[in-house]
Amino acid sequence: MSSRLPAGLAAVFAALLFLTATASARQLPESTPSPIWGPNGQVRALARTGDTLIVGGDFTVVGPASGGFAIAAADDDTAVTTSSDVGTVQHVVSDDFDGWYVSQWAELNSEATVLHLTADGRRHPAWTAPALGSASFTRIALAGGRLFVAGAYPSLFALDTTSGAVLPWAPALGVGGQLREIFGLASDGGRLYVLGNGTVDGVSASHLLVFDPATGVRVPFTPQPPAGNNGYARLAVANGRVYAHGNACGPQSSQGGVCAFDATGQLLWTWATTWPRTVSHLWAGADRAYVLLDGGQGVVGLDAATGT
Repeated sequence: MSSRLPAGLAAVFAALLFLTATASARQLPESTPSPIWGPNGQVRALARTGDTLIVGGDFTVVGPASGGFAIAAADDDTAVTTSSDVGTVQHVVSDDFDGWYVSQWAELNSEATVLHLTADGRRHPAWTAPALGSASFTRIALAGGRLFVAGAYPSLFALDTTSGAVLPWAPALGVGGQLREIFGLASDGGRLYVLGNGTVDGVSASHLLVFDPATGVRVPFTPQPPAGNNGYARLAVANGRVYAHGNACGPQSSQGGVCAFDATGQLLWTWATTWPRTVSHLWAGADRAYVLLDGGQGVVGLDAATGT
């Protein structure tokens, strides 16, 4: 095989990966893979000469993998702390100090769980990853001194924030109540907000519920959506305002929208989307709600008080 790259790749970024197979590397057990380097873009051409692999493609940097969790300094994009023993991460929440709780996807020879990471990205020595019996977790939230984990099957766990132990906790859903699917979890003002489909007080629908995180007792909250299908898909809470996305928040002919409620569930405003502007994520800050649109169409900032 020729060691020269085609002339057409001269205009794209290229780098050299030196992969020298040493005797010690060949003797590593299969459970300890060699560190792998990779590019930060698409590889389009490969050529080998001896123990050197020449790689061409649409990338600018070749370096070691970061692992499933990396910490970047907000004011310096070159200051990155990587993790070596964290798998694929789905969600991250601050531990209110210098560390993080992360939900880890189930991977080969492992199961989905929740990890507590220190400020340098390492597993916290006091934390034992709980066996929760779920392939994935939809959300995690820190509320009332407990870490809440919403599972995909569905399930809602309360964890001790120091040890990772599962605590006795059950949400009050009425006689025969059950959440079949949980796809939103948030905390604000000492309350736990849960968004899901299921049966609550004998009513089968999409529910936006508020709980006391210590007891599981429901806090009075009756959202009043505008006319339309009573369905929500995403949830965000901040500064006493509750935001939900779904087809309950816009004309049935649209792709839904965003509703804003006060702490009692009173509707404050709605913002409707139109095809093809579909919503993929929703966040909330002190004075704004942020909507990420599908297909790279950008992020929309909405005034928290008015929806403008």
